[in-house]
Amino acid sequence: MNPARIVMASITFALLLLVASILISISPLLAFFLFLAGFDQLDDIYQAVYGKTLVPVWLMPIDILLEVIVVIISLGILYISLTYALYSSTMLFLILVPLSVIMIMTALDDINLDWTMIRRRV
Repeated sequence: MNPARIVMASITFALLLLVASILISISPLLAFFLFLAGFDQLDDIYQAVYGKTLVPVWLMPIDILLEVIVVIISLGILYISLTYALYSSTMLFLILVPLSVIMIMTALDDINLDWTMIRRRV
């Protein structure tokens, strides 16, 4: 059990649910994909704690797709945070910079783990 991995996946899970709940009235489809990506992060936490995944191996391509969604959203958060951190006096955007980097690192690591699981089964 890697505590750092659990913390990073938990932060990503919380941020995805927060963004999804904000966007549900604006874009329900995007919010749905964000909720799915949040479930994927919850599965990653489960996998880090118990050593097994809730997602069957034949669904790993969908899991990888959800991780790609997390990377894209995290890059967007990073871009917005870096852009507005220069013009805003609030700490929110400065805090979102390392959080988005953590989200990117977690998602890329999960893509690597999922790809390894797929290659072992083939």
